[in-house]
Amino acid sequence: LDSEEPEHQNRADTLAFGSEPQVDAAPLDTSPAPPYSVALNVLGEIEGPTLLSELTVLGFAFGDKSICHRYDDAGRERISLANAVEPGSFDLDTLDALTTPGVTFFMCASECPDAPAVFEEMLYAAVRLADAMGARLCDDRRSVMSEHSVAELRQQVQEYQFSGSR
Repeated sequence: LDSEEPEHQNRADTLAFGSEPQVDAAPLDTSPAPPYSVALNVLGEIEGPTLLSELTVLGFAFGDKSICHRYDDAGRERISLANAVEPGSFDLDTLDALTTPGVTFFMCASECPDAPAVFEEMLYAAVRLADAMGARLCDDRRSVMSEHSVAELRQQVQEYQFSGSR
């Protein structure tokens, strides 16, 4: 009886006195964080002349991909605005006659060193445009945004910024 040790005892002895246990170590993930974009929709009857006027006041300019952008001092895109109707672009030659059911503001938080501040700029621009057009401010799923949903989105951007995901 003494020569027979319980199986778990033999295993414990082997681990304690024999070779080291084999551990599969997963390599560290050094890939860059996935892009994180935030979008706000302004939905309603959006007319080209009023859109252009408001965007000009807000510091947006027509640019790359035939959409509008707001740039930082170094010339990098901070916020972009696209037509909600495919293909999303604007034609400057016909903008005076444009009527569209909505526009989409978006920013790439993963490319912003100050994503919370850029989000606040985008939110301000979207709210101002919605007010000027008598339109609705909506989220990326086109649901009307409440103070609560704005606060949740703001918190997500802040958490992303401060989590070190960038």
